[in-house]
Amino acid sequence: MKKATESWKAPVYFVGALIGVVFGLISAHMYARAVEENNEGVTPRVETGEAFRLGLTAIGLMRQITELGAKNPSD
Repeated sequence: MKKATESWKAPVYFVGALIGVVFGLISAHMYARAVEENNEGVTPRVETGEAFRLGLTAIGLMRQITELGAKNPSD
């Protein structure tokens, strides 16, 4: 039997997954559209430095989301 204090986790996971899927699809669409408009449909090579910066940005976003959960509810 689930504890009442853990009943909030499933909706959080569901909403998080849904947001991730929607954000990923929109990002992929925007990337593909930019490639088609600017590079005659030839996919440019993503440089290692660009991928690294994007990864660091994603980690920063995850840290900010984590900090939302770390706040004291009485604040």
